[in-house]
Amino acid sequence: AQEATKNLDNLYVVDIETAKPDLGKEPFDCIIFGDVLEHLINPWQVVKDMKRYVARDGYVVISIPNISHWPVVRGLLSGNWDYKGEGTLDITHLRFFTLKSAERMLKDAGFVIQCNACRLSCNKFFKKINKLSGGKLTHLLAWQYLILAKKRE
Repeated sequence: AQEATKNLDNLYVVDIETAKPDLGKEPFDCIIFGDVLEHLINPWQVVKDMKRYVARDGYVVISIPNISHWPVVRGLLSGNWDYKGEGTLDITHLRFFTLKSAERMLKDAGFVIQCNACRLSCNKFFKKINKLSGGKLTHLLAWQYLILAKKRE
């Protein structure tokens, strides 16, 4: 936070689940939830609560790990759900999302999805197979989703 203040006009460090922060009267053009929501007890409520701080034509951006990533699915098919020190099954993750469930959370909170992107973790062969399948394997190959949503009027 100290380092960020060198480049930002305003910086708020708060526990957004327990505190009702006073973030001023001016709305934000964009609120970024960068790998945060999966760590919260109730991310659905947090997104709804934070909507009031987004400008009328503002956006939210979320970055979220994909629980349907193939290594997780492979583990489940083998009867395993093993937490790790990092990644999708990071021990600190309390909530898990697919692209559809993350988009539903944003829609239910009053946002309209503008676009999404994913970060694939596979080699060229699997990327080619995914392309040939018309993207039908993307939900298994994506380890992270990035979603841009606009505040619904």
